[in-house]
Amino acid sequence: MFHDPATKAWRHVSISSAEVVCDGAVSFDPKVWTRIEALAKPLQPRPGACPRDFDFWLGKWHVASPRGARIGVNHIYPAAGGCVLVENWTNSTLNPGMSLNFHDNAQNKWRQIWVAPGGILDLSGSWNGSTLQLASKDASTRLTFTPIKTTR
Repeated sequence: MFHDPATKAWRHVSISSAEVVCDGAVSFDPKVWTRIEALAKPLQPRPGACPRDFDFWLGKWHVASPRGARIGVNHIYPAAGGCVLVENWTNSTLNPGMSLNFHDNAQNKWRQIWVAPGGILDLSGSWNGSTLQLASKDASTRLTFTPIKTTR
């Protein structure tokens, strides 16, 4: 759950190996939550349900510019049975950011939902065999992830 400053609303993202649900209106009414808890059943990932294309990103990364200046530190770890990669970023001025990265089986695309004090990004894309390319719907933000052979 996170607060979306653009809409001034709390947003809830639910991820399982079967579906992704992003709900813009979340109720804090105890009666509603009791009903949701009564209906909720834990989902177990099916074997092979979660692609492992992005696992090369796992670990702790010290990020530097091409000239060697420290930019920040990134911690990426698996969650939800390996179906989600959680990113915790801190730049050199200690500004934090966080993302959830997962494969949306219904759309057959990788998704990244990035949340930081400055805003939210919702990116999607695909693995082409050598890189993972993600972009916003309007293509104003594009990311390319490429496995590298180096020390972290």
